[in-house]
Amino acid sequence: MFGFIFGTACLVGLAVVAARGRRRGFHRHGHGGFRRWGTYWVFERLETTPAQEKAILGAIDSLREKARDFAANARGARKDVASAFRGDAFDEGAFASLFDGHLGAIGNLRDEFAKAASLVHETLTDTQRRRLAEILESGPRWGWGYGHRHGHC
Repeated sequence: MFGFIFGTACLVGLAVVAARGRRRGFHRHGHGGFRRWGTYWVFERLETTPAQEKAILGAIDSLREKARDFAANARGARKDVASAFRGDAFDEGAFASLFDGHLGAIGNLRDEFAKAASLVHETLTDTQRRRLAEILESGPRWGWGYGHRHGHC
């Protein structure tokens, strides 16, 4: 049970972080800000076309909008949880039911994430998918030395 609650909390945190995207800095193609820097870093390594980038960014923006809506609703849950602790007696059933609506929303967000991932998969070529899988598996190599293992030139 604890793992389920912890996993739910992590997904809520991810949605909140994705929804914020307020930091600015790196610009490419004249839009996007810092939050897109990592996306363009991946685009460069995948050697995507402008049409592919447009399709992928559209999927990401749609997902970000859904995450923003979810995060806004999730923030309201804090008040409900706080109210549960204010009472003289703790009602476990009422407390557990606070999560019912949020679990449905998490399921919807999960489904939207799957749709976005499917669109990205369809947009990329086989070679690009393999490269993306390698990036996802090993994590990004920030800074100099991308593609080089430690101790190798």
